[in-house]
Amino acid sequence: MKLIEQGIRAAKLFISSDAIRQSFILSVGTMITGVIMAVALIVASNALGPELFGVFSVSLTISFIVSKFLDLGMHQLIPKLFNKYFDAPDKQKSFLGQVILWKLFLTVIVLIVGLLSVPFLQNLLNYYHPELIIWAIIGGIIISWYEYIYVVLSGQHQFLEVSKLSIGQGLLKAIGIISFFALGFSSVLGVAILYFIGPALVLVFFFYKVKESLLLKPKNAPPVLQSEILVFLRHMLVGVIMMTLIANLDVLMVQKYLNSFDTGVYSGASRIASFIGFIAASVGGVLSNRVARYKEYKTLKLYLLKSLSIVGLAGLGFLCFLPFAQLSLVVTIGPEYLSGLSTLILLVFNAFLSLAIVPYSSFFYGVDHPKYFSVSGLLQVAIIFCINYFYLPHYGIFAAAIARTAANGVFLLFTAIYIWYALKKIKSNLPS
Repeated sequence: MKLIEQGIRAAKLFISSDAIRQSFILSVGTMITGVIMAVALIVASNALGPELFGVFSVSLTISFIVSKFLDLGMHQLIPKLFNKYFDAPDKQKSFLGQVILWKLFLTVIVLIVGLLSVPFLQNLLNYYHPELIIWAIIGGIIISWYEYIYVVLSGQHQFLEVSKLSIGQGLLKAIGIISFFALGFSSVLGVAILYFIGPALVLVFFFYKVKESLLLKPKNAPPVLQSEILVFLRHMLVGVIMMTLIANLDVLMVQKYLNSFDTGVYSGASRIASFIGFIAASVGGVLSNRVARYKEYKTLKLYLLKSLSIVGLAGLGFLCFLPFAQLSLVVTIGPEYLSGLSTLILLVFNAFLSLAIVPYSSFFYGVDHPKYFSVSGLLQVAIIFCINYFYLPHYGIFAAAIARTAANGVFLLFTAIYIWYALKKIKSNLPS
């Protein structure tokens, strides 16, 4: 009877709580997308083999970095300011008009500078595939505009539409890549093109839903609003650049100091671990939009206490994964990648650690401490770069996994200290 009563209470909580419902919708959508993309990349990793999959992975990594240069913190700023102006639609439109203007300008700059930099990138990365670099630049631009629509719809709390958008682009990528190999093709360039055009096609299909967010007139916001945007943006900018390097620097350094085979093995293990990253991203997408509206000390403290449940689930999730680590690697990307088993285990641990940190990093969307994003990013990049620079050539891809995990551990410690500092400051400003 007690179990039934607990189930009824849980169901009532689910029905009555917008945050739980929204988290559930976005998490399910993200998980479905993750499964679809995992299948596509598993097919690609098996069909291409570790070496060619490494070549493909470097192209993806370049595209992700390019996409963030078109972002420069603006996408992270949308949940904060969009929800801050939720009762002022005119300010929301002015804000988005300013973002679109800046993104259009950056698109032109990134395209020109990126194409001119192809020979330099080949030498820097020890990666002599100019056609893949060119498509990575084009793909990065497409991904950035897709992500803009994604975060705007999230800011509007249209999480069902966000899930449709996410699943749609995942399906297009998966169908394209699987069909490509089924028809007997095996070109890395072909796989890359199919991967990059997926988000563009889904925006065409969903245009009737996203046109109001995409077709706003690009124009400068009023000076007062511009000043408010820039106060946060300069810290968000540093934070986003750092987070982009955190997620991608290790792959590029493996390519530079080792070879395409090692890059493929490391990337394959990263793809498995990234499934947990999809969950973390979906939870963070909901929480950052919710916490942006929290201002009171008691509300923020209660939020932090409730967040312990996510920490517990993350720990339990990793323990459940351990017995199936080798099986998951063999069944998904194939036995050719078994040399990366220990790397996989550490990367999955890091992914669950990231999930545990998500609610606490989301806390800073509700308080005015923009330095948190820039300082924490700088710390992590410094750790990843130093460990990889000194130990990657000698200890291989396991050093890259250690670097990412060590950086995340320091990030957790830094976040805990900064939350204590922020709460203390908020409490000191309360009326006596």
